[in-house]
Amino acid sequence: MQNLRRAALFAREAHEGQLRDGKGEPCIVHPMRVAGRTILLDYDRDGIDADEDMVVAAWLHDVIEDTSVTRDSIRREFGWRVEELVVELTNHYTKVAYPDLKRAERKTLELGRLADISRRALVIKLIDRIDNLRDINPTTPFAKVYSQESTGLVTLGERRGLKLAAELRDAIESLQARA
Repeated sequence: MQNLRRAALFAREAHEGQLRDGKGEPCIVHPMRVAGRTILLDYDRDGIDADEDMVVAAWLHDVIEDTSVTRDSIRREFGWRVEELVVELTNHYTKVAYPDLKRAERKTLELGRLADISRRALVIKLIDRIDNLRDINPTTPFAKVYSQESTGLVTLGERRGLKLAAELRDAIESLQARA
């Protein structure tokens, strides 16, 4: 329980002053929802009970990608298991890292990388994507692009036998229906 409080504070401090695109709400709201949903994982549903490391990683899933936090600082604060999960959840093919690649190329490479992440990390990734899809403004051009990109994650989840993949598909269809 102590690690969960530390992770929440760590994430809040890392995301201090950041706002979600188009919403104006603090960035920390999203990791808070992802962590809360991870806590509620049901073993009977996907064969995974969330342990403390998964919930801590859910709190921290955006810090390497969106802040100055490094994987080394995560390892020092929360241990190597959390660090591994957070690194698995971090987009490796960012525009900053690969400025010469088009978005579609980067997303294809990232989807290929995600095919090899642990089942535990994929569960958090699906929860993350579901939350993003539910939160996005359906009338923006980005909503269509993002929902199309999300279909690859549905396939990955289905291949791994995760029932969350069906919920992700529902979130995509809901977003498209609201457009």
